[in-house]
Amino acid sequence: MTQAQARAELKRLAAGLRLAVDDVKDARTGRIVQEGLTEEQIASWERVLMSTPYERGRAAVTELIDTWTYRRWPTRGDFQKIVDSLSNEGVPNAGAYSQDRPSTLYDHRRMMQAIEQHDQWLAMTDEEYLDELERLQLSGAIRVNGG
Repeated sequence: MTQAQARAELKRLAAGLRLAVDDVKDARTGRIVQEGLTEEQIASWERVLMSTPYERGRAAVTELIDTWTYRRWPTRGDFQKIVDSLSNEGVPNAGAYSQDRPSTLYDHRRMMQAIEQHDQWLAMTDEEYLDELERLQLSGAIRVNGG
């Protein structure tokens, strides 16, 4: 997560929890009616958010907004517990959007082999194609439904 994204998520968390980032003062008396975060706390929140992949951090902020029941700021530890509890299990295609693991690496050699194999399949006659499918089925490389 970038610093700008971390700041935006911190503001979203504050709005969702109805807590102030800055101190809220009574307009008449000037007295602080709701304490905000100190500069060090804001910096700490930003560090924790920036160390978290964007999608996971955003999901954890949403979870905090949905479940937090106290009228005080959650600790960074509370946030981290939620981040740690999140998983992609049961979420279709969630891994495609995850930043938690390195992206799939493609090497040029394997891509060229796949293109060549594709071209060979396209160049086959109908008989060659059916023979190849039968050979693959007998070898166990593919399974035909209903067959």
